[in-house]
Amino acid sequence: IGDNIFLQPELLFEQLGSASQGITFVQTSHVTLPIVIKINIPVQMGSSTQAIQLHAGPAIGLLIGAKNDVGNDLSNLLKNFDTRIVGGLSYRLGPGFSFMLRYGYSLGSFIETTAPAGANLLAPGKTGLAHNYVNLGLRVHFTAN
Repeated sequence: IGDNIFLQPELLFEQLGSASQGITFVQTSHVTLPIVIKINIPVQMGSSTQAIQLHAGPAIGLLIGAKNDVGNDLSNLLKNFDTRIVGGLSYRLGPGFSFMLRYGYSLGSFIETTAPAGANLLAPGKTGLAHNYVNLGLRVHFTAN
């Protein structure tokens, strides 16, 4: 898009889950397509310049499977697609690698049926199941950007 602004589509496999007081409720697997705007911010470190990259954008997750803590399939209770917003930053470790930290949050509940009032309360007035997660990653780059 510009010298330091890039459009970056990705294709990710993600496993997400929920737990409360050590009890797992649901584990989900998704193929996720984030499309993020990435902004390179050059930072002078000693005699070299390193790029810290900020990124944010929408993501769509396709549900592959869902199980509860005893292994029962819950896929039929969840929506096939989940719309999220993601944002984060990454730091270039060298020409071929970067470290990434990203936060993601569902824009709505991904449960297929209406949850009872107060069930898994995520925000004031919001019920149901939503992804609220942090990703850590080590990325391999095939291009200079």
